[in-house]
Amino acid sequence: MERYSPEVCEDLLKAEYSYPDIAPRSWRNQETESEKVRLFVDMDGTLAMWHPTKKLEELYEEGYFKNLEPYEEVVEAIRQIFTFEPNVEVFILSAYLSDSPYALNEKNEWLDKYLPEIDKDHRCFCHCGTDKSAAVPEGIKETDVLLDDYTMNLNDWCPPGVGIKLLNGINDTHKSWQGERISRLQPPTEIARAIMDNIDIAIDKDEGVDL
Repeated sequence: MERYSPEVCEDLLKAEYSYPDIAPRSWRNQETESEKVRLFVDMDGTLAMWHPTKKLEELYEEGYFKNLEPYEEVVEAIRQIFTFEPNVEVFILSAYLSDSPYALNEKNEWLDKYLPEIDKDHRCFCHCGTDKSAAVPEGIKETDVLLDDYTMNLNDWCPPGVGIKLLNGINDTHKSWQGERISRLQPPTEIARAIMDNIDIAIDKDEGVDL
């Protein structure tokens, strides 16, 4: 995936996508809005293509996480939201192997390459096997949205937050998640729109709107 400067990326996005032409909901037009809505995005299996391994030791090899291929449609959708939705604060929320000498650094290197827009202050990491909510600043709010490929993480998130399952082609075999689903094969703009629709639903519920 070729990388461009932030300025060039913004110009390309404005030229190529119609996403900014979507009529914004009223809450996004409020100049007095003081608190952004937060979107948390998982990495492995959501932004990055997860490669099943025959041996656990492979996960501990140098380069494993850094060399994971991106789900380009999902990465681009998150970039669109970051660029065109100023009232949405985008975070990474990912678990890592705490006993690996490479995992955490390589996850940051991966983000530096594919989503450098998301700075270090918006990258939340927790140890594998722990509840992701522990890594969420100030805890999970009712308007917080999580995009993740793993049902257990989504169940831990909801309630109070809102969960969206990313279908990546190898998960959802048991149809255990009853909430919203988005396929990684959708065009980036459709993925971004679907995420924003769920953010709107979370805002409406928080404000007590009868849906």
